[in-house]
Amino acid sequence: MDPVSVLGVIAAIIQLIETTANIISYVNDIKDAPAKRAQVARHTSSLLALLTDLRYRVEEANSTSDPWFEALRGLGVQEGPLVQLKDQMEQLAEKLDRKG
Repeated sequence: MDPVSVLGVIAAIIQLIETTANIISYVNDIKDAPAKRAQVARHTSSLLALLTDLRYRVEEANSTSDPWFEALRGLGVQEGPLVQLKDQMEQLAEKLDRKG
């Protein structure tokens, strides 16, 4: 994977981290549904940890000869999993922001 592609994947991951952190903040402000709030907070916190780990793993990789770069390439494609996840998380953040 070329350096430009790596930077694009890192940027997408950083955007997802920011959106996920916003969702956690919104969920913590919801007072009417404590069980659902806790469930969403747990899931988004787990996602945040995974995304953070992925970001640092991408940044620390020493070369494109690292075998997992091939799988990573598929995550960063246009309309790929990272873009779809970002879109879904942004929609959720928007819904939660309106309710907050």
